[in-house]
Amino acid sequence: MEIIVVARTDDAATQAVVAELQHGTELLSLATVERPGVLAAMETGVRRSRGDVVAFTDDDARPYPDWIARLLAAFGQDTGIAGVGGRDNFPDDARAGKDAVGRLGWFGRVTGNHHLGVGPPRPVAVLKGVNCAYRREVLEHVGFDHRLRGRGVELHWELALGLAILRCGGRLIYDPAIMVDHDEGPRVDGQRLNVREAEKSMSDAAYNEALALSEHLSGPRRLSYVTWSAVVGHRDSPGFVQAVRFTPILGRQSWRRRAAAARARHDARRASGARR
Repeated sequence: MEIIVVARTDDAATQAVVAELQHGTELLSLATVERPGVLAAMETGVRRSRGDVVAFTDDDARPYPDWIARLLAAFGQDTGIAGVGGRDNFPDDARAGKDAVGRLGWFGRVTGNHHLGVGPPRPVAVLKGVNCAYRREVLEHVGFDHRLRGRGVELHWELALGLAILRCGGRLIYDPAIMVDHDEGPRVDGQRLNVREAEKSMSDAAYNEALALSEHLSGPRRLSYVTWSAVVGHRDSPGFVQAVRFTPILGRQSWRRRAAAARARHDARRASGARR
């Protein structure tokens, strides 16, 4: 086993912590990256790693002691399993558990709930980046999609990767018994600093989601997604209904968000069509 911490070249604090922890162990190493974004960091970590299975977690998560053992055991059950993930527990979240986790609806609606999953292992369409692992050969074959937008975090990269793996015939398994505790820290992509940057973050998320879904869905499903996203949508990619819903809270900003999401989805569909 090896542990690789990937940090930005200007992140002196992280580099100092790794240097202190490295004394007396060869398991821990540091990799640095200049380019912003989580995709560049993960690619750097994958290149530096040597194992057949590469696991990912975040700097605000604490994997359980049996985390690696459970991940590897899941891969060992079937060579067709390309990725495995589990539950990320929010310490202050007392909501009931959910059976519906990592699902992709017929018309393109994505259900997450990875932090609330209960029950046995099951196939899913998407894993969560804070608690997941993939076969190295799959990552090398599929790769990360650098068309995704975002400054510090390319939101929905997990969806883009998961759907690309499914298109190649691989399977993803979610097992809620594979756990990390997740103390969600603030993002570093500038979200919520002001209205303009919040709208930019939302627009990037809408683009990334639409790009992944446009390339995965086909025929009537793609048409249904286009219709649903324009008429209804959801909080981070609002359509007409969601804009109406949030108007009492956001006022005109709600309709600016809807317009920005519509433009982003349109751009994503064009980018997807140009690739096919």
